Amino acid sequence: PTSKKHHSNNYLNKPVWQRMLIVLAGPFINFILTIVIFTFIYAIGFSSITPIIHSVIKPSIAHRAGLRPQDRFISVDNVNSVEWPDVILPLIIHYQDPSPVKVVVQNKGQLRTLYLPLANWVLSPDASNVLFTLGLVPLTPTPLPIIRDTIPTSPAAALLKKKDKIMSINNTRISNMHQLQRILQLNGEKTVHLRVKRHNQTVTVAIKPQATDVNGHTRFLLGFIPTLRWPKGLKNHVKFHFLSAIKQACHKLFLILTLNVVSLYKLLAGILNLKYVGGPVAIFIMGGKSLKLGIVTYCSFIATISAAIGFLNCLPIPGLDGGHFLFQLIELIRKKPLALKTQIQAIKAGIIMLILLILIITYHDIVRALST
Repeated sequence: PTSKKHHSNNYLNKPVWQRMLIVLAGPFINFILTIVIFTFIYAIGFSSITPIIHSVIKPSIAHRAGLRPQDRFISVDNVNSVEWPDVILPLIIHYQDPSPVKVVVQNKGQLRTLYLPLANWVLSPDASNVLFTLGLVPLTPTPLPIIRDTIPTSPAAALLKKKDKIMSINNTRISNMHQLQRILQLNGEKTVHLRVKRHNQTVTVAIKPQATDVNGHTRFLLGFIPTLRWPKGLKNHVKFHFLSAIKQACHKLFLILTLNVVSLYKLLAGILNLKYVGGPVAIFIMGGKSLKLGIVTYCSFIATISAAIGFLNCLPIPGLDGGHFLFQLIELIRKKPLALKTQIQAIKAGIIMLILLILIITYHDIVRALST
């Protein structure tokens, strides 16, 4: 609209402070949605893996800091570590900071305070696990050669049953999935003979592995989901009372926004490369992966994306809500609005910049997706 005389409720007829509040309503709704989703997640509860170290790679940042196997993270940068994301998020916020990050760990009942030097931390955009780049191998459940379930249309679906325990393959005894996978890889697509314990009876099953592409590598698989053996204390159930859940959700939003602010600063300062930024393709891929991991993981992903969109919309770039807020702030200071022609030109420039940025990020998304 170019005229303020159409109606008393016209947006342009409202006081500038009201228009500023209207503009901020969009990002505010994104932040509220994030809090609501995380509150729901923390209130209903979810199972998670306790942040315990299995081993420390030498030499590495973690080894130099004094971290040891079986160390359980208590806090990182004064943020309580209930699960691994509580460890990873504060560390990424301090990526390549000159000052070391304070971590508190517990081992055999004893607490230790250590300082993790991140100044020389190099995080590859293609790294499958950021913990490995620090020299940390997390403690995880052990997959056993016991059938938890079979994958439809796979070789195992027709020949193996739930709770079957694979005792040997081609007359070689096995006790874990790593041994089974190694023999399958060496064997290729040739038929293998499994000795299986089923309902207190031993049966022999002849089965031909299926060649499957896994992250660009050919793997020979039978097509079943193994049973997991959880080390004591590794699996925990996280649940908060409603008010505590709200507080935890607000703190999660604060951490996500802090990460976005710090990441933007480090991008502008040249510390981070644009390759680290995920765009539409990365969001699509991660959304699909998170959905496969369960509704809680998917909801957490949606909440994080909502917070990131809210933050992006707050940036003072013409064309975004933050850009409109900037125009109105200038109007508040000058006591009169910027010329309409100036606003239109600024918005055009902002939109062109955003389109170019999206194209560059999408290009890196596609390259990253093809490489993995």
